[in-house]
Amino acid sequence: MDRNRIIENYRRHKLLAALHNGTYKGRCWNSDGVLLREITGSGINELLVALRDFVDLSFIQKANGRETDPEASEYVHAFQRILGELPDSYLTMLKAHYIAPSRSITATQLATAGNYKNWSSANLHYGLLGKRLYEELPIRLPMRTDGTLIYTCALATEGDLSQTEKQWQWKMRPEVAAAIDYLGLFN
Repeated sequence: MDRNRIIENYRRHKLLAALHNGTYKGRCWNSDGVLLREITGSGINELLVALRDFVDLSFIQKANGRETDPEASEYVHAFQRILGELPDSYLTMLKAHYIAPSRSITATQLATAGNYKNWSSANLHYGLLGKRLYEELPIRLPMRTDGTLIYTCALATEGDLSQTEKQWQWKMRPEVAAAIDYLGLFN
């Protein structure tokens, strides 16, 4: 590995940090190959952190700049870009959510559908699916107390507390369901 040059794929962006002619330089390109940012710094790791922060901030700015929630057509396009990259277990959980009564499901039910060991694992992986969707379609999401976004909310909203399982039920966003219908994912 070249310690003077690191290329990293981060949230569908290409980051480059390198020592070039005695100067540490960093660049960031979007998924279309458009150069978005050039910076200089005092080291490769510093540059990578700054470039990742730049990408993260761009997602937050896009999300906060939205006037309305996304429409079903936006979800259709976002799903089309990620479907080929998703593990089968993610699609199985999405289907279970889609066909659940009132399109509401608990993490334990997601775990069963996705063949995960427990609700915590299912929450993690369903959140990763939400994160992939968010990276294609940034929207305002609620935050945990530690400041991290709740990516599952790109797919669903928190519904009522399930009286039988004492867990929150995730209620699928209607636009997500409409996109799934349009794409014919689970016919």
